[in-house]
Amino acid sequence: MKKIFFIAFLLPFYLIGQNCKSYAVLNGHSGTSEITKKELAEIKKLEVGGNCGEYRVISYEFTMKIKGQPVSFTGTGSTFSKDVGTVLTQPKAGSKIFFDNIKAKGPDGKVKIVPGITLIVKE
Repeated sequence: MKKIFFIAFLLPFYLIGQNCKSYAVLNGHSGTSEITKKELAEIKKLEVGGNCGEYRVISYEFTMKIKGQPVSFTGTGSTFSKDVGTVLTQPKAGSKIFFDNIKAKGPDGKVKIVPGITLIVKE
């Protein structure tokens, strides 16, 4: 009876943990994605998606080139700092924006690094 209970009830939870995939999301964009300037201006926070339960962003690294010079900030939490928000209004078409080293706390209380996002700005 215990064996049947394990297989029928607990096994699906075990398998979800084994196939757990989480990733960073910005207004539906993840991985490497093209984004318009208008969409970029609407982004206010960084989230974590996937099939692992709810994750909360702890910190991230933001990098972008402005006038040929790299600009980097380390942010905490899911909402953008004033500096990041200001810089996100400045990219030109073809600019690349990177969110990397994204640390997020999962439902189990453990912090893990989730795959980052590269945004390529288009007109």
